[in-house]
Order: sequence, then C-alpha cells, then structure tokens
Amino acid sequence: MDEKVCAVCAQVNPADANFCTNCRGQTFVQAPTELGENDPGRPLLAEGYALQISTARIIVLSIVTSGVYVLYWLYKTWQQLQSETKDLHYPFWHAATMFVPVYGLFRIHRHLSVIQELAQRRGVESLMTPALGVTLMALYWVIVLVSGNQVDFRSMIVLGLIRLALITTMMVRAQRTLNAYWTSLHESRAVRFPLGMGEIRFLLIVLAAQVTLTLVMGSLSGSAT
Repeated sequence: MDEKVCAVCAQVNPADANFCTNCRGQTFVQAPTELGENDPGRPLLAEGYALQISTARIIVLSIVTSGVYVLYWLYKTWQQLQSETKDLHYPFWHAATMFVPVYGLFRIHRHLSVIQELAQRRGVESLMTPALGVTLMALYWVIVLVSGNQVDFRSMIVLGLIRLALITTMMVRAQRTLNAYWTSLHESRAVRFPLGMGEIRFLLIVLAAQVTLTLVMGSLSGSAT
C-alpha cells in the first residue's frame, strides 16, 4: 500500500490522507520503499525526514518581514524538535512568548538549549549557544525600546537594521547547527523543508499588516501637517 510521511512529526500516513493522523500537519514526503508492509503505521520520529531550512531562506524572509519571520521559525523548528526529544511541545505558544517581556528570553534559552544538546550528542559544533542567543535577543528588545523614542528617520532606519541583524544572526547560526545535526543523523536522507501553505499564509498576513501600518502612519502624518 502506498504511504507518505508527515514532514512535521514523521508519522506514516495513507497516500490519500490530507492531514496527518498524528499531528494534523499538511506537509508530506514520500515514504521509502523499505517501509513496505513490514512496518504498517510505524512512526519514524523524524528518522530520515528531518527537514532542513536553508539559511538563505531565513535571511530573505527575515528582511521581507522586518524580522517577524522569527515567529514562524520558532514555531516550525519547535515542531521538528518535538519528534527528536520525544517531549510534548506547544509550538504555537512557544513562538507567541517571543513578545512576553523577560519570559520570552527564557523560552529562547530553552529553544537553543535543546538544539545545543542534540548537536552535542552527535558531535556537531553549536554555532549559537543559549547564552549568546539570549544576549542577542536582549539587545534586540533594548533597541526596540530605544527606537520608540526616536523621531529622526535616519536613526530609526539604522536601529531597525541593527534589530534585523541581531534577530537574523540568532536564527541563522542556530539553524546552521540544526541543519548540521540533521545531516549527521540522516546523511543524504535529510531533505529541505518545503514552502508550505501555512508559511505562505503567515508571510501574506505579515506583509498585509506592514502595508496597513504604513498607510495608517502616512495618513496620521498627513493629518498632523
């Protein structure tokens, strides 16, 4: 019987399934032929299906979304880590805590700690330690607070670029570590994470919000003059 594997949790599903029977995900990869009839419905727990995210993709989408892409990155990588750690994770709430003062830093520390622990098991160098990641994010929020008091356009642009560099650096270095871990674990069977409808919807929502905010700010500025 033809089967396909969930790209999120690696559960084996029927070929005609629209949603994963385990996590309700909608992204699948083809099951290998060696599964066959000997292992019906066996969850693979990401073995051979740990999906990599290219750093170029992170950089481009971070620029396009002014850094907001970090929310989707936290959500998606936390989903992938769940199948490796065997722990119960809450990807949506984990990503949402990014905006909770102080507590968000603890969640970033936990996220990077899990990546570092997995990397160490495989002898992979960790390019983003939890302490460094928390430092970068703390600087990010300090600059956010400073930016709120700026009225000079040039200063706002410079501070915005610094914020983007801080948050993108954290994601890129952590993802490089994670990609190296997937490669060491699964070698050539590791595949790239495809651009799914969930990610596309997220990007469209962020872009729409950015355009709306720009129009509102422009309208308010025009009214003030």
